Amino acid sequence: MTSESLARLERIAQGREAEIFAWDEGRVLRLLRARGGPERVAAEVAAITAVTVAGVPAPRVYEVVSLDGRPGVVMERVDGPDLFKVIEKKVWTLRAVARQTARLHAPLTAVEGPRELPSLHDLLRATAERKSNLIPPDLLARELALLETLPEGDRLCHGDFHPGNILLRGDQPVIIDWANACRADRTADFARTSLLLRVGAMPPGTPPHLRLLAAIVRKMFGRVYEAEYRRLARHDLSRFDDWLAVCAIDRLTDDIPGERGALLSLLSSALPR
Repeated sequence: MTSESLARLERIAQGREAEIFAWDEGRVLRLLRARGGPERVAAEVAAITAVTVAGVPAPRVYEVVSLDGRPGVVMERVDGPDLFKVIEKKVWTLRAVARQTARLHAPLTAVEGPRELPSLHDLLRATAERKSNLIPPDLLARELALLETLPEGDRLCHGDFHPGNILLRGDQPVIIDWANACRADRTADFARTSLLLRVGAMPPGTPPHLRLLAAIVRKMFGRVYEAEYRRLARHDLSRFDDWLAVCAIDRLTDDIPGERGALLSLLSSALPR
C-alpha cells in the first residue's frame, strides 16, 4: 500500500505508540509510529494469541501488514465504550467496574508469557539508560539496585492495563492495546496498574474542578480494584511496594505533564534508602 492510500484511510484514534485507522468492515489497522519495529508487532500478536487461547478476552487478529515502512496489525474493531466512559455516564457503577477490572486482570497475569515477548527487566534497564536525563541520579541508582533484587518471572504482563484499555463488545469486555506486553513477575503488572490509577494525569487544559473530581474517582476506583485483585491473587504479593517504586521511576521517563510531582511524592516514601 502506498503513502497515498494511507492518506485515504480514516484515522479514528491515536496515541503515543500507534495510530488506529478504519480498515474494512469490522476491522481496524493498528499502525505503529516510526519508532516501532516488526518485532514489536510480532510480540503483540503473540501476546493476543496466548491470552485468547487462555480465555482472556482480546480482539481477533487477522493479519500483519507493513505500510510506508511502518509495521501494523489488522484486528477486530470494537466500537463500544471503554470502562472509564461507563463510569463517567453511570458513576454509581464505579465499584462494580473496579471489581470487574480486577477480575479481568488476575487471570490475565496467570498466562505464561510467550518467548516472543521481551523481558520486563531488560525493558526497564534499557529505558533507564536511554532516558536517564529524565530521572534524578539518586533515583536511577536506587531503581537499578532494587530491580536486581526483584524476580524476573515468566508470566504475560499487559504493560498498560487500565479501564481505558477495556472496551465493551455489547456487554462483554475486550482488552485492547497489547503493544507493551512483556514477560515478567505477575506482581509487576498489578503494581503498574495500581500506579496508573494513583497518579494518572488528566489531559492539559482540563478544568480544575474536573481534575479534582477525576482524582477522587481514581482514588476510590483504585482502592476497590486493589482490594479485589488481592482477594483473587494466587501468587506472592510481598514485593508489591518494591515493584510500585520501580514502576514509578520508570513512569518518570514518560515525562507526562501533571504526573511528575505525584510520582516524586510517592517515591519519597516508597523507596528504600
